[in-house]
Amino acid sequence: MKVYLITRTYGLHLHLLKSEDYDMLVQGKIDLNKLGYNVSIEKNSVEELLNDIVRKFVNRILFLEKVAPEYSSFFRAFLERLEVENIKAKLRYLHGIKGMEYYYPYEFLIDKNVLISLNSERELIEHLRKTPLDIEHHLKRLKGRIEPILLVEVLLDIKYYEYYFSSLRNLEKTIFQMAYLERIITLIYWYMVLGEEQVNKLLSICNATRLRMKEISRILELSQEKVKEYIENREYTHLVEVAENVFIRKLKKLVLRNKNNMFFVYYYMFSSYTEMRNLERIILGRKMELRPEIIRGSLKILC
Repeated sequence: MKVYLITRTYGLHLHLLKSEDYDMLVQGKIDLNKLGYNVSIEKNSVEELLNDIVRKFVNRILFLEKVAPEYSSFFRAFLERLEVENIKAKLRYLHGIKGMEYYYPYEFLIDKNVLISLNSERELIEHLRKTPLDIEHHLKRLKGRIEPILLVEVLLDIKYYEYYFSSLRNLEKTIFQMAYLERIITLIYWYMVLGEEQVNKLLSICNATRLRMKEISRILELSQEKVKEYIENREYTHLVEVAENVFIRKLKKLVLRNKNNMFFVYYYMFSSYTEMRNLERIILGRKMELRPEIIRGSLKILC
């Protein structure tokens, strides 16, 4: 079944959007309904557009699950990043943070209708209690030390990667390496919000692997002095950009040596996810009438 899954993935990968497709989309020379999607940037609302591109991504991963159900835990853990974002969206809504209350069309650990109907953070935490995203114990220990909404969000990310890593135990080490780099990119963002010391304290309390300067330096291929300079000057956005570029470069390099194992499946999954995120940026950029070069500069190209 593994060989069949990898073979099918090769064919599926051919259907992902290419750099020239993005160029034409950004410039308005082609629409999504000509590229395998069911919506039009010109005619549909932002919510309709986002729902369609997310469903496409979800269906691609769920198709892999149908082909090889023995890897279901891996596929579902990869998709769970969407549900984590839904939980965060609900949390922000409950805290009165303005903005469009949008939820990805995906549910697995918690029913989306139930999530939307929750009336308090307390109810939300209780619904997570029986899932791998249970943060109640850590939340009780840390309450009062950090702004509540930020504390819940960072704990959700920590628990998500714990859940994600547990699905990788019997897969190639190269997949774990890339997933670990995904985690580092997320934690660098929290460095920006909470500070290095606070984030590492949270990781320690959660019995999660701490993120040390030496390790960041090694993985991002920067000197420790340069990493410290970014952090001291609070240039986290630039540091995240560096991390994302390193991730893409390593992903492309590793796939050349791992075309006949599960790493290629991971490569396809992440490429599909990247296509979804790129289309989000294009849709929002086009709707906001941003200049094409600004939209194009925000995209991450894998294919």
